[in-house]
Amino acid sequence: MFGAGELNVANSYRILDGGEYDGSVIMPTTAAGLYGYDFVQAGDFTDPLQYRFDVDAGMRMDQFSVFLNWNIRVGDHPRPGFDPVVDLSSGGDLSNLTLSLFDTEDVLVDESVSGIDNFEHLYVTDLAAGSYRLEVSLTAGDLPVDFGLAWRSSVTAVPEPESWAALAVGTALFGFRRRVSRDCFMIS
Repeated sequence: MFGAGELNVANSYRILDGGEYDGSVIMPTTAAGLYGYDFVQAGDFTDPLQYRFDVDAGMRMDQFSVFLNWNIRVGDHPRPGFDPVVDLSSGGDLSNLTLSLFDTEDVLVDESVSGIDNFEHLYVTDLAAGSYRLEVSLTAGDLPVDFGLAWRSSVTAVPEPESWAALAVGTALFGFRRRVSRDCFMIS
């Protein structure tokens, strides 16, 4: 009833069904799947974590959507005889995480950086064949924090140049033949 966006239960199911992939401090040797997630606890997050995504030769990643989310730390100030009260007057303590995508040559493809939010989102289209490295990093001086990372992607085959040429020639010949046939019919 309230809010913006769209809930897609099928995508949520595919992400959960895709399984959990653990991030690595070094470039992982195995690639993550088209759908998946990772949950990292603060104690396991001291250095940037990396995830590898591969796009096979002859394929193109049409869509790649990655969402990173973490909680803000707020203080509980219990009052005697009452339930704990969350103190939001200080604004809480928000760690600053960054989400970056690099290509095979270690060139930055896209990045999500926000110092005021507790989430980062990347949405990239038309990624060419190759290996990509997704990195989750923490701004220097910030405290490590638990985070959740989820992604979904889709790939399609890229037609070979010969296929495009054959399709173009076939279409042109069909159009020419049809025009000739129509013109002959009108002359008769």
